Amino acid sequence: MISFANTQGGFVVCGVDPKGSWVGLSNEDLAHVDPAKIAELISGVVSPEIPNLNYTEIKHRKKRFVILHVPPSHIMPHVTTKAIIEKRSGGKPHTILAARAVYYRYSAKSDLATPASLQRIVAKRTEFLRAELLRRIKEVPVPVPTPTLSKSGGILGAGTAMRVTRLTDDPKAPAVRLTHKKSEASGILVHEELSDGLFDEINNVIEANRLLAKGQKKFFLGESIYYRVYAERQHVVGDTDLFSALSHAALHEFYAPGLFWLHQLSQKKCAELIASFCADPKTPKVYYLLRLAILLGPNFSQWLLSKWKHRWRNDPQPPNYLWTLTKMLNRKDTKEPLLIALRSKRETQFPIPDADTPISYGDLLDAPPKAAKLLSEACMHEFRQDHRFRTAARQLDFLAYGVEFVSRASSLAPIVIEAAGGDGKG
Repeated sequence: MISFANTQGGFVVCGVDPKGSWVGLSNEDLAHVDPAKIAELISGVVSPEIPNLNYTEIKHRKKRFVILHVPPSHIMPHVTTKAIIEKRSGGKPHTILAARAVYYRYSAKSDLATPASLQRIVAKRTEFLRAELLRRIKEVPVPVPTPTLSKSGGILGAGTAMRVTRLTDDPKAPAVRLTHKKSEASGILVHEELSDGLFDEINNVIEANRLLAKGQKKFFLGESIYYRVYAERQHVVGDTDLFSALSHAALHEFYAPGLFWLHQLSQKKCAELIASFCADPKTPKVYYLLRLAILLGPNFSQWLLSKWKHRWRNDPQPPNYLWTLTKMLNRKDTKEPLLIALRSKRETQFPIPDADTPISYGDLLDAPPKAAKLLSEACMHEFRQDHRFRTAARQLDFLAYGVEFVSRASSLAPIVIEAAGGDGKG
């Protein structure tokens, strides 16, 4: 039944013997059958629960049968949560159900999912999530009637009044402007429905990934779904292991925004994660580490530079990120760590594609909540496969949460150095 849910659905017929004969079930067999207990049994060994299980009894040639119908699930993969083992004759154990496994249907056989079938499951789940989450975003055309000119130049229908209702009492909300220019008199109002259901879905995504990962620090559902989760990061409910895994995915897998997850970790856990990054720097993800190094302060940055110089001392062509860190540390025109980390200036315009009004790095440095809002919007664009906002999302992450990270630097940096080997020759 788990395999059916993870593929195209199917039927289980009770009353057929191992040879395929339709022997049927007796009244005594069915006297104490409770469909609710069947559903409870299945729900007790799999997560998430298989939805919409159907139970029915039929008569065929004066014999009684039970049919269990499992529809294809839209919340796959369903992963087993515990093992079921039977002892057969001779005392040998037989595994009926393996723990933390994904079962799949192959023709007339149910078995553990292969890497290829697991990829198909994740692809279907990802596509459903994308469709479901995008369904909550509505584009509402807003046509605005424009006056019609008469041959004499007068306005026809000039007595028609247009009533504008303000939808918010927020004084900072953008004003509505009326115009006679047709090119300016229509547009698209983008509205996202935010509901508890959406936030539940975000946490369901996290739970499905946790079960798939089986203890690994890996985000199986893909980069675009990661960005959708990060867009609603404040609503993710989890523990240290979850936030550590999400931080690992941001830093090691996707080179994606992830500072928010780091702030959910203790000093020790955060230090261990950054230390593991120091030990195995890879391009382009290493540039995330360069930014973190600057925020951790000059002592840490110099320690990391010394460590890398020692590592590459005999190499005729050291990696570019070594020289990048050197340039960042030698910068003299500003002492603001965030500007050094982002290799920018206060007056530089922030690169947000199609921005209505220009905004500078300085503006965002002084307004972290605004940067956090823009970060969520950039993540939504990335989720919709609009990759123009990917670089902006990484930078907005530091503008939104970098100041908070700097406040931890003096106590965090020594722990990172200790966890990463202690001296510059590690």
